[in-house]
Amino acid sequence: MKYKKDHSYGVVPVRKKDGTYEVLLIEQYDKRGGTFWTFPKGHPEAGESPSDTAVRECREEVGLAEVELEEHARFLQQYSFIWEGIKIEKTVTYFIGYVQEESILKIQEEEIASAAWFAPNEALGQLSHDNSRAVLTEVINFLTTKDIL
Repeated sequence: MKYKKDHSYGVVPVRKKDGTYEVLLIEQYDKRGGTFWTFPKGHPEAGESPSDTAVRECREEVGLAEVELEEHARFLQQYSFIWEGIKIEKTVTYFIGYVQEESILKIQEEEIASAAWFAPNEALGQLSHDNSRAVLTEVINFLTTKDIL
């Protein structure tokens, strides 16, 4: 079987609203006709840095243009799957993205079914995959040690 390595970059968007923090999740369409809950992410364009890719994907998928990345903390998600007879070894690097409280969402309807803000513990329950929950758990731990959460 053929295999291919694939790398994407994304954002775990967080905001403070009414004194508490929330995490943005997207309900993304999958290639099999269903949906799953995750974070905004995507592939780099030519010459684009990982952080530029993450910010662009967040802007394109949910309309968040003003995202301040936590540049020194990166969270990896690794998994594999088979698509059209090729085993894909996927790595996604996530950044924490701080968002202004009143940011308005504008979803990319071709790829995203919906998007919503959740309290961190609610977000853990909403995420569709264990490896996404592991990323969010790491993000929560990081933010807790920085006294942000």
